[in-house]
Amino acid sequence: MKRIVSSLLLVLMIMLSLVVPPGATGQAMKSSARRPATVQTSDVWPRAYSLPSEAQMVVFQPQSQSWDAQKHLVAMAAVSYTRKDAPKPELGTIKLEADTSVALQERLVKFATVKVTETNFQSLPKEQVQEIVAQLEKIIPADERAISLDRVLA
Repeated sequence: MKRIVSSLLLVLMIMLSLVVPPGATGQAMKSSARRPATVQTSDVWPRAYSLPSEAQMVVFQPQSQSWDAQKHLVAMAAVSYTRKDAPKPELGTIKLEADTSVALQERLVKFATVKVTETNFQSLPKEQVQEIVAQLEKIIPADERAISLDRVLA
């Protein structure tokens, strides 16, 4: 029951983010372009990735579940997956685990590795989800393996 409620909340967050006025995103990108590069990549959410299969994956801001000694983070994230030529995205959730280091002066939490440990895509076959996860773990650039310390603490 708890898992279903969490999944529904994350899907709701995706739906709400899709109705943001078009000008709002452009303004956010213009203002964030003036920030230093490390802060810009860590604060821009959601993050979109093109997979080798020409599909698009959008990962929404992870919500931390636990952060043991500020060394190992467990978080949930809503995800949108759109196959090439698909009319609408498939929505789901992923559970991420990562070893972390904190850069206090930059106010960033950096991930040494990112591992997807659980997935929930009710409309996709299990084999396809495993393939998507494997591709996603490989394509996240090293400079995007960070998030604002304030976002993690919130």
